Amino acid sequence: MTQIVARMDKRERRGYWWAAAACLQAVLATMPGSGQAAQVVRFSPEGEVARVRQVAIRFDEAMVPLGDLQASPPATVSCNGSTITGQARWIDAKNWAFDFARDLPPGVKCTVRMAPGLKSEAGKAYAGKPEYRFETGGPTVVSARPGGGEIEEDQVFALRFNGPATAGSVRNATWCQAQGLGERIPVRLVAGKERDAVLGALHWKLKADEVDTVHLLACQQRLPSGARMQLVLGSGVATPSGLVTRDERRFDYTVREPFTASFTCERERAQSPCTPLRPISLSFSAPISRKDAEHILLNTPKGPRAPQFEPQAARDAPISSVSFKPPFAEKTELTLSVPAGLKDDSGRVLSNAELFPLKVGMAAMPPLAKFPAAPFGVLERFGELPKGKPAVDYPALLPVTLRNVEADLPAQGVRAQAGTVRRLKVDDDGAVLRWYGLVRRLHEGSWTRGELDAILAGRSPSAVNNPRNAPSIETRSISLLDGVAGARKLAIPQLVEPGGKAPRPFEVVGIPLPEAGFHVVEIASPMLGEALLGKPAPMYVRTAALVTNLGVHFKLARGPGKMTALAWVTTLDDGKPVANAAVALRDCSGKLLASGRTDAAGLASFNGLDDVRERSCDDTGLSGYFVSARIAADHPQARGQADMAFVMSDWNQGIESWRFNVPTDTGAVPDVRVHTIFDRTLLRAGETVSMKHMIRTETANGFALPGAGDPLPEKLVIQHEGSGQTYEQPVQWRSTATGGRSAESTFAIPAAAKLGVYTVSFSDGKDHVLDSGSFRVEAFRLPVLAGTLKAGSGGALVAPAEVPLNLEVHYVSGGGAAGLPVQVSALLRDKYVRFADYDSYAFTAPRKAQKDSSGDEDEGEDGNTPRDDAQKLVADKLPLKLDKNGGGTLTLKNVPRLDAPKDLVVESGFADPNGEIQTLRQTVPMWPAGVVAGIRTESWVSVRQKLPVHAVALDPQGRPQANVPISLRAQARITTSVRKRVVGGFYRYDNRNENKDLGIVCEGRTDAQGRMQCDVTLPEAGQVELIAQARDNAGRVSQAATSVWVTRQGELWFGGENNDRIDLLPEKKAYAPGETAVFQVRMPFRHATALVAVEREGVLETSVVELNGRDPTVRVKVRPEWGPNVYVSVLALRGRLREVPWYSFFTWGWRQPTEWWQAFRSEGREYAAPSALVDLSKPAFRLGLAEIRVGNEGYKLDVKVTPDKTSYPVRGKAQVAVQVKLPDGRPAANGEVALAAVDEALLELMPNTSWDLLDAMLRRRSYGVQTATAQMEIIGRRHYGRKAVPAGGGGGKSPTRELFDTLLLWNPRVQLDGEGRATLTVPLNDSLTRFRIVAVADLGVGRFGNGSATIAATQDLQLISGLPPLVREEDRYRAMFTLRNTTQRVMTVQAVARVSPPGQSVQPQALAAQTVEIPAGESREIGWDAAAPLLPAGSSAQDGTVQWEVEATEAGKTGGASDRVKLSQQLVPAVPLTVQQATLAQLAPNLSVPVRAPQGALADGAGQPRGGLQVNLQASLAGGMPGVREWFRNYPFSCLEQRASRAIGLGDAAQWNALTTQLPGYLDNDGLASYFPLQNDGNAGSEVLTAYLLAVSDEAVRAGLPLRLPDETRARMESGLAAFIEGRIKRERWAPTQDLEVRKLAALEALSRSGHAQARMLGSIQILPAQWPTSALLDWIAVLSRVQDIPQREERLAQAQQILRSRLTVQGTRLAFSTERGDNWWWLMSGGDLNAARLLALSLDLPGWKDESAQLATGLLGRQMRGAWGTTTANAWGSLAITRFAQAFEKTPVSGATRVTLEGVPDASRSFDWARAGKVDGVASGGISLPWPRAGESATLQAVQQGAGKPWATVRALAAVPLAAPLSAGYRITRSVTAVEQAVAGRWSRGDTYRVKLEIDAQADMTWVVVSDPVPAGATILGSGLGRDSEIATRGERRKGAWPAFTERTPQALREYYAYMPRGSATVEYTVRLNNAGEFALPPTRVEAMYAPDVFGAQPNARLTVGERP
Repeated sequence: MTQIVARMDKRERRGYWWAAAACLQAVLATMPGSGQAAQVVRFSPEGEVARVRQVAIRFDEAMVPLGDLQASPPATVSCNGSTITGQARWIDAKNWAFDFARDLPPGVKCTVRMAPGLKSEAGKAYAGKPEYRFETGGPTVVSARPGGGEIEEDQVFALRFNGPATAGSVRNATWCQAQGLGERIPVRLVAGKERDAVLGALHWKLKADEVDTVHLLACQQRLPSGARMQLVLGSGVATPSGLVTRDERRFDYTVREPFTASFTCERERAQSPCTPLRPISLSFSAPISRKDAEHILLNTPKGPRAPQFEPQAARDAPISSVSFKPPFAEKTELTLSVPAGLKDDSGRVLSNAELFPLKVGMAAMPPLAKFPAAPFGVLERFGELPKGKPAVDYPALLPVTLRNVEADLPAQGVRAQAGTVRRLKVDDDGAVLRWYGLVRRLHEGSWTRGELDAILAGRSPSAVNNPRNAPSIETRSISLLDGVAGARKLAIPQLVEPGGKAPRPFEVVGIPLPEAGFHVVEIASPMLGEALLGKPAPMYVRTAALVTNLGVHFKLARGPGKMTALAWVTTLDDGKPVANAAVALRDCSGKLLASGRTDAAGLASFNGLDDVRERSCDDTGLSGYFVSARIAADHPQARGQADMAFVMSDWNQGIESWRFNVPTDTGAVPDVRVHTIFDRTLLRAGETVSMKHMIRTETANGFALPGAGDPLPEKLVIQHEGSGQTYEQPVQWRSTATGGRSAESTFAIPAAAKLGVYTVSFSDGKDHVLDSGSFRVEAFRLPVLAGTLKAGSGGALVAPAEVPLNLEVHYVSGGGAAGLPVQVSALLRDKYVRFADYDSYAFTAPRKAQKDSSGDEDEGEDGNTPRDDAQKLVADKLPLKLDKNGGGTLTLKNVPRLDAPKDLVVESGFADPNGEIQTLRQTVPMWPAGVVAGIRTESWVSVRQKLPVHAVALDPQGRPQANVPISLRAQARITTSVRKRVVGGFYRYDNRNENKDLGIVCEGRTDAQGRMQCDVTLPEAGQVELIAQARDNAGRVSQAATSVWVTRQGELWFGGENNDRIDLLPEKKAYAPGETAVFQVRMPFRHATALVAVEREGVLETSVVELNGRDPTVRVKVRPEWGPNVYVSVLALRGRLREVPWYSFFTWGWRQPTEWWQAFRSEGREYAAPSALVDLSKPAFRLGLAEIRVGNEGYKLDVKVTPDKTSYPVRGKAQVAVQVKLPDGRPAANGEVALAAVDEALLELMPNTSWDLLDAMLRRRSYGVQTATAQMEIIGRRHYGRKAVPAGGGGGKSPTRELFDTLLLWNPRVQLDGEGRATLTVPLNDSLTRFRIVAVADLGVGRFGNGSATIAATQDLQLISGLPPLVREEDRYRAMFTLRNTTQRVMTVQAVARVSPPGQSVQPQALAAQTVEIPAGESREIGWDAAAPLLPAGSSAQDGTVQWEVEATEAGKTGGASDRVKLSQQLVPAVPLTVQQATLAQLAPNLSVPVRAPQGALADGAGQPRGGLQVNLQASLAGGMPGVREWFRNYPFSCLEQRASRAIGLGDAAQWNALTTQLPGYLDNDGLASYFPLQNDGNAGSEVLTAYLLAVSDEAVRAGLPLRLPDETRARMESGLAAFIEGRIKRERWAPTQDLEVRKLAALEALSRSGHAQARMLGSIQILPAQWPTSALLDWIAVLSRVQDIPQREERLAQAQQILRSRLTVQGTRLAFSTERGDNWWWLMSGGDLNAARLLALSLDLPGWKDESAQLATGLLGRQMRGAWGTTTANAWGSLAITRFAQAFEKTPVSGATRVTLEGVPDASRSFDWARAGKVDGVASGGISLPWPRAGESATLQAVQQGAGKPWATVRALAAVPLAAPLSAGYRITRSVTAVEQAVAGRWSRGDTYRVKLEIDAQADMTWVVVSDPVPAGATILGSGLGRDSEIATRGERRKGAWPAFTERTPQALREYYAYMPRGSATVEYTVRLNNAGEFALPPTRVEAMYAPDVFGAQPNARLTVGERP
């Protein structure tokens, strides 16, 4: 037995005789007058309850004064059956709890004995039960494997219990029950090797004390195949302590079917033979061995054929199916045979073996009619025309592939006529669009009749409201051209064989279309219809074709507010531009947007276009732009016939902008660039940051101001990252003298501001957000020393054996740190290689081989795979002493050999005079070779197809290297997974990784640009790693690798390959304005016509050039306005290639010899004859795109800052001149400058990049052009079986120094004169440092620049403070100061100090004088041993200030040097004030609470306890929940549940009525609702959704919302639920666990709301409430409360409520679930938030729960994140529950005043006026603070509401109580410390570092939790990332569990803030560096809920002693 006794004072202990008195009290309690006794009104848990975490007792009156959570306990808790630990506490005056350290396991019996002589605070004796008992019951199953579904005949069942269960009881209480077997089947225990094998397969790793928590069972009889069975776990399963289960539990399974083989093939109809063109497959119901599978044969007339296997499959992998590849001979009979005695992997014989050998019949080849480019293609007018022949004799031919169709196949055509009458021209494009859209919509799809009618009528089919089960009609079964005027019959060549009626053989024929224009062609075939449609009716095959010799190419780009476009018209046959073509731009409905004519280069430009890219047109089904071009018959290039062509703006497949690896932005609105210039970007809390803001829009020509129609941002938003805390300011924009636009603002950072990053942004009236910069607020010390650390001798570090280091340290104010001792460490880590000009290349080293692994089919990997350590320490604290100049050298030896690029991180640590140990850091790249290899390729390719691979060789600086040998090696990475049977239906998977070397696939040398390209062919499918290997001149190797996925032919589901992109390679990556950029076009054409376009926001410049394959280059002169970058594209066109044999000279060449020779030399070499499937000589195009950087001379300002001197005395004044010029030397007349003068030491910690205005405004711009071309739609010629004939167509003494601000001056508006000059005075402060004076200039809208100069403040003798900025009371520490002699003479200096503790009446304390001799140019450290004073009297004193005044004077010299400083040091308590307890109550109308300061609470000097009582008042707990409404307003999705939840959350009757009108369309035939509208009866609704809708709508009505379901609809839904509960409807869906009973309970709860639930419905549900999730438990309680005829209803209701209470833990003023993790049943739309909302709503209806409603409401609201819960269901239920709570408790608005009085305490009465209350989230609230009564005295706090309403009061008790032992009040926290660096083992010294590990255990989920861990005074928390941080010291920090929203590193403590911390464990690690020697107090480590600080955990910390550095 374990007995747990909460702590009691000795004087309160009583003897056992109190037991008799307790019994007497119990008797008296039942007698009249017992109201004078104290009673227990709530005890939890009682009876048998599983998963107990807390014992909670509520009394009917105050038992202790509020304030001491560790007051004498009212009871003792003792348990047997397990070792139990925990902690007791008083939550408030009435509520006491005992928190167990962990959930109690099963088999535990506990007794809670009330304390003898227990009395209330009023003196009433306790009268009630002397003891309470509860037990946790027997063991229950928490996990079963298998979890359900199909099992094997000899299946082993693995059961995991929630605690130990005795093996014998498990065996005896369990049996199997199988369908067809009428008797129970006993089970056996699986043990020994079998058990180990199964546990290994399951990955269930058991600790020594967990062995008996898992039992493996098997039925003693083999189970019949196909039978349903149950594993029944009866009552009597026992724990070792003897407690047994009382309930029966059943697990449902189905035994697998017998082992069978099934044959499949594709057939035209069910009874037809197999199609010979498709595979034949044989599938098995269970896997067989590969060896057996290889003996399966298909016998064909040509011999036996073996099955095909995956080539990369493991030889021992089991086989589930085999297939035989087509084609097969038609009209033959095949035989499929399997080996005799075939068995599966579990040894079962094939049950249908008698079917084999199996005869398989092959059908004839199926009929086929197919157009190659359906639904649309472009036909070349002159594609069939030989050279020298007349066009009329060679019309365009539309190819069609035919097989086994009618010989006299009918075809029709219709032509959208070119305009012959002028007034019809506008309509022509409209007709083409309509027909084009129509053919696309009706291409190989299916629609309902209503949808077809809408399409044919030019309407959208999506608007059609189809009736349920409306049949779909295949578009292949209807004709498009029947009855269409102008449709004509087309001739298809006839067969010439005798009879002419036989079906056609496989052939490609051409249908002549002699007329230019748009045609629709349709073929009708009854044979196709009979074969493919399955009915004796024609099947229609159709396409649209454009016959033309024109090609239209279209570029669409961003414009200033609208779109711009460029059309280029060329010919198809020779690729030449077409001048004077009429071009029209239309939207997808045909509306004319713009028109024009092409110039001599075939170009037409358009501006100011509406953006219709995303507009969808209902009449055509199209979107985007339609661009047409026309030439008349008399046009020189028309050849006598009017011609037209068009292009759609989305014809860009394969050449989309994103494919070119450049940033893209195709938005129509110009980018707005806003940048903020900060005076400083690193500040302390309490300082003021000043800002100047610049705004511009980016245009094609540079910059402009926002347009008149674009509103300027009117609000400045400053937001803290992590917490989301926001500050807003209005902003006033102004125009500068030269036309710019700027604004200024300041922000006073609150003294209590959160530390971290603050972002600055702007928003306009449309809520558009523009980010403009950020700054940091941190606690830091300014460094006194600065320095540089250089590794190497200046060049790149290439494979070094040793590395020389040069170190230099100097004072920021100037002068070396002579003789400074430093320590040097170095770390080698992996490097990510990237070069700015080679973004698309990979420089990553090849991957290392992976190890084999194994897994099982039920459970995935645990995710804890250790990762390789990518860091290695190569030097550790090497000592070095600097010379007299502050310099030193050191060599790192024995550097490891490199096989890949690495980063060498070098750090030097030293003691800075400011009191910190600081670090200088340098990161240097190290290279394995003098060249760096890179590689680039596509991400996928098909087997044996050519893959272009690009390699590059650079030097370590990223410059290209020519003539470098590069080889490409391929390595296949093969991963196989083999399933292996273990035992009893369990399997494991062996995952094997193999690397297969495919050898060298390419070799070569780089060109002048460092590039090498080759095409490789990869024979292996799967993942292949391509490795580029380059060698430098010394033979050293550099490798880079990338992976490509190689697919087998034909298995791509996402589209085929695309080769329409080409490389466009600039000669160099960056050009200055005025230079000529040269680009190499890597095209596959010998000759081409190319459109060269300079593009960015739009098309900036174009030219049309002829390209020659011998020198394919283009040149572009670079303009200044193109900075910072621009894109150049080349669209290269090649006309049709024609066969030019030598003898053709005699047929036509002699007439045109020059043209013949050019054709013979070019076209003839490239020509490839067309085949039946492809035409490689058709007109072709390629598009290339390249980006170049452009110098910033067009935007730059040269800014020069010149001070009159370089050095000044403190408080001197510097005269500074600013001169701003343009790059050409002209003055920037009347420009404007923002000037800042900042301490250089601040910039050492964090540079201010906001001053770089030019770089900020001139950021890389995105590519904003989209290119489309009709060239990709060309069909091309074919080799025809027959050709038809024409047949119609259709980003001295010194002053006391005390002014140390980091900012000297900020002036955002320095106006330059006409010469671009300005002069300013900069006043210096008391800092001895160097200041940087920065001028940031702007001129007009597009000129920017900055310049700077430095000045120093110095003096002969300098006194530098090293005081810790913060100390705690009674800390003992070394007060360090540094005396520096900057002269060339020796000084003898005397230093004195005076210390003034906080409090005005305290006299300063003088410290002993010190004298020290300081050599010339050196410094000496002095110090005093100091003790921190106590804070002055005052109950609320949380901090104070210690004033130091220190003076140093040169001794023995009149008028000698001196210095004097005055410093402040923060003093904080060693034991801080914390919330001890809190209570929440409603003033109805008063509240009376006894209070007393906690025992042991610290008092001030006057004896008054520190802290006091805080009374927080709220008019409402509920509030208006604006966050929920905003969440729903922004919610984007719209399934039925989401629509319903949204309407309820918004209380929107209109939305609800619209939903209920449509609701019948969501109900299936059973009345169950579906998430989306049902299209046919085959779709089934969801019982879960139906139950949710019924329940939430009923709850809405209870909340007073007019949101009812129609009676008829409700009745149908209730009928469906009833059928589901009774088993008449089955809904089987995937679930992670068995959930049928949970779903039935949800349905039953919904029915109980309307009285339709009946007790008999419980017959199919196992009543196991202790094992249900909380959602089901809530449903059960609701059902029990409503259905009166349930047997044992009262008993069951009491039991269920006890179980529910046991799952709740009292967390201060909140109630929270302790079972949260297991309650997230997301697939049933259930989780913790929803449960909390439902419990609150339920508590309002249940007697005995209303006292907890306020705590439940507080807990529910506390779960919100940013004002809302996380799901639609939780927000709907949460809003309803809070609404109902407000109706019950907050009916009357609060007014008047609330008076709070501490009776008997002088001056302890306060009044709160509700008329002056502030509002938080719309709720009136405020607070009152009162002092404690004197120590040891009690008082009564009275709060009285004097007015209307019932406000809520939260009373919190604050006190400073020393902690002697860990304390848990909802959280538990432990702290451990390990040394990272310790100079003397076992003790701490100045300069040491240690690692802190915090482990947190949370009892419940909570939002906004803070973890606070103290650090000793003067210490530094590493990891901030500021300039003196150490990366090496912090390596290896780990974090587990929750992740913080933000972290604060303060001089007091590390604080981590969690937006959400779930129940369970979390771990935090961080690193501390000790800077001061002394003895330091450390307050307790604490974790607490920020908005419920009475929920906390704390651990005491011992004082820390730190010695001087040895």
